[in-house]
Amino acid sequence: MYKLSPGQAVPPDYYAEKFRIMLDSIVRQYADLLSPKEKRFIHSFRYAISVDSQRLYARLATRKGLLFRLDSFHYSEIDSLERCLQELSDAGLIQMFSRSAADILLTKFTKAELLRSFPSIPTSQLKAKCISPIVNRYSDHFIRSKLQSNFAWVFRQGNQILTTIQILFFGNALMNYSVFVLEDLGIQLFEKYWIDTESRLFQTREALDMYLLLLTYNEWVYKLKQNWNKSQAEYLLTKLAQPLQHRLLVRAKSQQILAISREAERKGCFTLALSGYQCAGLAPSTERSIRIHFKFKEPDKARILPSNILTKNDYSASEIMFASRFVKRNRNKLSGGNGQEKMDAVFNTDTDKINPELCFSDLTLHDQPQKNIELAVMEKFGKDKYRCWHIENDGILSLFGLAMWSVIFHKLPGVFINANQTGPLDHWTYFGKTSIAQREE
Repeated sequence: MYKLSPGQAVPPDYYAEKFRIMLDSIVRQYADLLSPKEKRFIHSFRYAISVDSQRLYARLATRKGLLFRLDSFHYSEIDSLERCLQELSDAGLIQMFSRSAADILLTKFTKAELLRSFPSIPTSQLKAKCISPIVNRYSDHFIRSKLQSNFAWVFRQGNQILTTIQILFFGNALMNYSVFVLEDLGIQLFEKYWIDTESRLFQTREALDMYLLLLTYNEWVYKLKQNWNKSQAEYLLTKLAQPLQHRLLVRAKSQQILAISREAERKGCFTLALSGYQCAGLAPSTERSIRIHFKFKEPDKARILPSNILTKNDYSASEIMFASRFVKRNRNKLSGGNGQEKMDAVFNTDTDKINPELCFSDLTLHDQPQKNIELAVMEKFGKDKYRCWHIENDGILSLFGLAMWSVIFHKLPGVFINANQTGPLDHWTYFGKTSIAQREE
């Protein structure tokens, strides 16, 4: 393990060694699941190129995007950049002057550089608005040829394989090289827990491919949140409705269904939202369904769902708490207004009555808060010489984590499969909030 210092350059072989560690670990644990293309990629990196070329590709693997200008390469650990580029090109790991889409390629250049290459475009516009006139006026081939006469660029091959490596090593699609750097800087620390070397996140190639497919679906979900399209949402919910056996994939799929359903509800597509909530099987899908039925004055459906929550053992504490409060607040409406049908709230939320030592006090702010309400309350108590922190739910969650630390990191098969987990697999977030895929033109 390296010990890095802030502000100091990393050792010459740092990124290449980390990448070799990832590849060797994956080969040991998942050799039988790797595709021929993935095996060729690993073999090419490990045995077909020099150490310097490994260092260069490892550097490219840490950078965002797929296209890189050569004049942005400033790596002191690389002795001969030209030789490394040729080796990587011969091994199929990069493509020189790739035939990338012009709109993607043009983003790699400054406005001044675009004006020098295409002087006919308006000079008063921002860079983003300069690209569209160029793409509309000239063919992709002409644009690439024009730029190539003054600049050089490379395209990093194997992006999908890099994503697969990332998933197999870290166990999700969120963690990457930055984890190593943060850990070696001492910024991010991981508990020293027992690692189950016999367990794998994926036992079959089908399960891995399904994760990769769900990763693609996650991008669709993200795009739906940015630009809602009911037909696309219906299509995606249909694709996600297929049954799965892998426990973690089932939960990941349910998170996506829940996200689509929530967005459908926000857009007023309540029938679609209800069908998604029914399929999600994940909190707070039942709560959202109850609220929709109640909003549209469907008392029978709004009454049955909370009744199920309060009488069955398949629901979480938060769902039971919601159902109890909901029934308590709306008992008269749920019974049709005649009071003949009594619905008891079996989850008692009056903690101050159960525990006399706990009590509530009312605080009235006479002036309109200039900031958010939490800061206003903090200022009020601060004037009374209290020390206040705005922590939302982090306080109770932190106390819970400390109290249950030994349980959370208990030695159990299949719970911890690598050294860079912040918690058990069941507690992880499977996909990021934004799209991580990039176009391979």
